[in-house]
Amino acid sequence: MIDAYCGSGFFAKALLDKFERVIGIDWDRFAIAAAKENATGKETYIAGDVESELQQVGAVHPNRPVSANDVHTGRLSSIAPTTIIVDPPATGLSADVRKAIINLAPTTLIYVSCSPPTLARDLKDLADKFIIESVTPLDMFPQTAEIEILVAASGR
Repeated sequence: MIDAYCGSGFFAKALLDKFERVIGIDWDRFAIAAAKENATGKETYIAGDVESELQQVGAVHPNRPVSANDVHTGRLSSIAPTTIIVDPPATGLSADVRKAIINLAPTTLIYVSCSPPTLARDLKDLADKFIIESVTPLDMFPQTAEIEILVAASGR
C-alpha cells in the first residue's frame, strides 16, 4: 500500500496489518521523522514530493519482483501497489499526481478529501481508470461548514 500525503503515518499505521508492506510519502520531513520513530520492518516512510515519488514509481515496470524494490534507500525505484490512499490538501491532486496514479494502476484507490470541488475534479480525471464503489461523507467538525469525504474506488 502507498499512503500519499501520509503525514506521520496515520492511515499507514492503522492499516499495517492489512498489507504486506506500507510506504508513506509526505513532503513534511518532521512528520516523516515522527512516522519513522516507531516504524516496523513493514513500513517505509519517504520525505519527498508526492508527485515526484509517484512518477518515479510509475516510470518502472509495475510487475518487477518485490525483491528488486529499493525502498529502504529513501526512494521508490519500483513497486506494484495494490492500494493507494491519498489525503491531499484542499487544493486536491495535481494533474501530474493524477497521471501518476493512473500510470500505477492500483487495484484500489482510497481518496480522503476535505474539499468537495477538488474531489469532484480529481474523480472526473480518474473516471476512465476507476469505478467508484462508495462515497462516505463524514461530519468530523459538527456545526461547521467543514466536511470530510471518503471515496473508495476500484481499478478498471
